[in-house]
Amino acid sequence: MPNFLLTDEEVAAIEAFLLSVPGASPAPETPVSQDEQVIAQGKKIFGEARCISCHAVEGRGGTLAPELSRVAGKARPRWLLEFLRDPKEHAANSKMPRYRFSNQELNAVVAYMLAQFQDGAPDFSFSGLK
Repeated sequence: MPNFLLTDEEVAAIEAFLLSVPGASPAPETPVSQDEQVIAQGKKIFGEARCISCHAVEGRGGTLAPELSRVAGKARPRWLLEFLRDPKEHAANSKMPRYRFSNQELNAVVAYMLAQFQDGAPDFSFSGLK
């Protein structure tokens, strides 16, 4: 994602505008799982899906898709979850395949990505799927 070089005031103005649109209130969120077993499951799924074939992590891996090293500081958990569920629903031209992970698997992958790929990222919360 490009750096638009916006000031804090400009970001606040954009946020206020977007939240003023009818029906644009953010969904309630709960903390991301920090359970080591859930994160380990997410790591396993991330590896089995060969995400690194297309995505780089810390400069190593594929170049067809965005670098993931700091995704936790750039994307909200709910967005990651929804994008991983159906990439083309959010980006029609996305080359990312739809893996058809279960809700539990999606939650685990997101927990892993948020635990692993951060740079002092804010503590977002996550509502997950049941």
